[in-house]
Amino acid sequence: MKNISVRIVNKSHHPLPAYSTQDSAGMDVRAYLPEGSITLHPMQRCLIPTGLHIELPSGYE
Repeated sequence: MKNISVRIVNKSHHPLPAYSTQDSAGMDVRAYLPEGSITLHPMQRCLIPTGLHIELPSGYE
């Protein structure tokens, strides 16, 4: 597999996502809510910002 450079900007005060243990299946991503909390009601959806901005090279998704 080819290594690529990925630019990451973290505008939140949270650390970047990382595996907690060697056997972790995924990473925890935290919400970035500088203006307070969000309340979701049953069956309600909304976008939750993370403060993470990622720039992938052209041709990658």
